[in-house]
Amino acid sequence: MWPRFNRVTYHILRWPILVVVYAFVFVELLFYCALRLFVAFAEFAVATPKHRELRHALRHSKDYETWLACARALDSSKGVAVWQSDLRSTRYNWPFVKGLIAQLREARASDDWRAVAVALRLCSRPNVGGIMAPQLFSATHTGDPKLVVTDFVEEIAASVRWLTAYALASNDAACVSTARELLGAARESYGRTVLSLSGGGALGTYHFGVVRALLTEDMLPETICGTSAGSIISVFACCRTRAELEEDLYDDAKLVRYLRCFDRSPWACVKSFLKTGHAYDGGEWMDIAKWFANDRPEGVLNMTFAEAYARSKKKLAITVHAKGKRAPPVLLTHLTSPHVTIVSAVVATAAVPLLIAPQVLLEKDPETGVVAPQAGGEAYIDGSIVHDIPTVGLKEAFNAKFVVASQVNPHFQPMLYSTHGAAGEPCRWSPSFGALSSEDAWRGGFVLAALELYLRTDMVNKLKFLADIDASPGWSGKMFAQSFEGTITITPRLAPVDYLNLFSNPTPGNIGRYTREGRVATYQKMAMLRTRLSVERALNEGCDALRPKPALVRASSDHGFAGHGADRPRMRRLGGAGALDWATPSTISAFPDVDADPDAHCFDDDGL
Repeated sequence: MWPRFNRVTYHILRWPILVVVYAFVFVELLFYCALRLFVAFAEFAVATPKHRELRHALRHSKDYETWLACARALDSSKGVAVWQSDLRSTRYNWPFVKGLIAQLREARASDDWRAVAVALRLCSRPNVGGIMAPQLFSATHTGDPKLVVTDFVEEIAASVRWLTAYALASNDAACVSTARELLGAARESYGRTVLSLSGGGALGTYHFGVVRALLTEDMLPETICGTSAGSIISVFACCRTRAELEEDLYDDAKLVRYLRCFDRSPWACVKSFLKTGHAYDGGEWMDIAKWFANDRPEGVLNMTFAEAYARSKKKLAITVHAKGKRAPPVLLTHLTSPHVTIVSAVVATAAVPLLIAPQVLLEKDPETGVVAPQAGGEAYIDGSIVHDIPTVGLKEAFNAKFVVASQVNPHFQPMLYSTHGAAGEPCRWSPSFGALSSEDAWRGGFVLAALELYLRTDMVNKLKFLADIDASPGWSGKMFAQSFEGTITITPRLAPVDYLNLFSNPTPGNIGRYTREGRVATYQKMAMLRTRLSVERALNEGCDALRPKPALVRASSDHGFAGHGADRPRMRRLGGAGALDWATPSTISAFPDVDADPDAHCFDDDGL
C-alpha cells in the first residue's frame, strides 16, 4: 500500500511544487536582472573618461600586444604596482612561497642537486602555496599576479630545467634516476591543462576567436574538449596539422563559407518538424561537419578519433548524452572510442531535442575502412544537457587538473559573475591599492554583492531541488543544475542581438566581432594560463629529455620486469644503490608518496 501511496503523492504534488518553485525563481530572476543592471550602470558612472577610453581600446584591440599596452596603462593609472610589489596577502601563503624561492636559488647556486630535488618535490602541487588563487589574478587588467608569484613560477621552471641538464651531464646514476622519477611523479601530480569549449548554437563562433588567441600566443593546450557547438571548433583544431590549422583558422571568409548549419529557411524548418518531428536533418549536418573535421581527400576520409590523434598529436574529446532522462553522459576520446568517426560524434553532441533526431555513432573498421553504425545502436543527444564543461570526465580521462573553459551558452553566461572581479577584470570599486584593498573589494559594494550572491545561489539551489525530487520536466533539471565553469572561464562579451541570432549562420558582417570578442576575452586569462603552463611545459620537457633510451628499456625487460598493466611494464626493484638511497631520514619525509619501486615509463606520454 505504501509504495502505491508514494507514487500517487508524487504524481499529485509534482506539478504544484514545480509551479510554485518556478514562480519563486521567476521573481528572483527579475530582482537579479534589475540588480545586475544597476551595478553595471554604477560601474559605468564611476569610471573616468580616460578609463572609459582605455576600456574601449581594450575591447577593440587587434592583437595581444595592443591589448596588453592598454591594460598596463589602466593599471598604471590606478597604482597597481604598489599591490603587485607587496608580498602580503590573505589569498596565498606568501612566507612559504618566499622561503621556497630562496631554497631553490640557494640549492642551484651551490650545485646541490639533492637540495633542488627536495625543494621541487614541495613545488609539484598544482596550487602550491595558493599561488593560483583567482583573486591574485583579478586585481590587474593585465591579469598579472603579485611579482613574487611570477618569480616563484619562473624559479620552479628554471630549477626543473637545471635539474634536467645536471642529470643529463652527470655520470651519477642516482642523480639521473632520481631526477627521472621525481619529474615523472611531479608531472602526474601537476596534471594536464585542457581547453573545454561549451555549446551555444551559433554563438559557438566566439570559440574561433579563443582558439586564435591561444594559438597565436603558443598557449593552445594539447587536449581540447568540445560539446555541442563547441565540438565544431574542437575538431577543427584537433584534426589538422599546425600548418593546416594556421591556413584555415585566420580566414574569416572561409569560415563564413563553411559555417552553414542553419541554412534552412524558417518555413523549411517548420515543414521538416511537422514531417519528422525535427527542424534539421542530421545527414545534412554531417556533410557540413566534414570540412571542419578535415574529412576530405586532402585530409582523411571518415576520420576517426584515433586517426585525428595520429595526425595532429592533439587529444580530442567530445561529450554526448545517451538518450533517456537518467542516462549518464559519455566522453568520446581516442582512448575510449578510437574508431568512432568524428563527424558522427559532432552531430550526436549537437542533437538538441526538436532540432536534430538522436544520433547513432558510426564506426570505421580500421582494416577495411567500412563505416557502419556502432554495435548496440544506442542513440545520443546534445552533450551540453548534462555536462557542458565535463571537468570530472576530463580529469578521469586525461588527468586534467586545470580546465580552461570557454563558455558562450546564453542561459549560463549571465550567471558567470564574480563578486570580487575575475582574472583580467578587476573590481572597479577599489580606488586605493593597498596591500589588501584590491583583493577585498566587492562589485557594487558589499551589500549589493551579497544580495547578488544570495539571489544567484538560491535560484540554482531551487533548480537543483527540483532535479533531486525528479520534478523537472525531461532533461531541463539536469541542464540548469550542472556545473558550467572551469578552473578559469573565458566569457566572450555577448551582444543583445546574439540572443536573436542563436540559430543563424555567421555573416561577413559579424564574424569579425565574434572572433574579436573571443580573442579579447582570452587575453584577460593569458597571464593566469601562462603561469600554469610555464611549469607544466618545463616538466614535460624534463620528462622527455630524461626518457630512457629504447635499447636500455629493452635490455631491462630481459632482466625481470614484472607485469604492471598491458602497456606499462613496471621495473623491478634495483639492488644495491637505489635511486632513493641518498635520502636520509630527514629528507625522505619530503617524499611521502614517491614509490621507491621506480616505474621506467612514469614519464611516457601515452596519449592520456
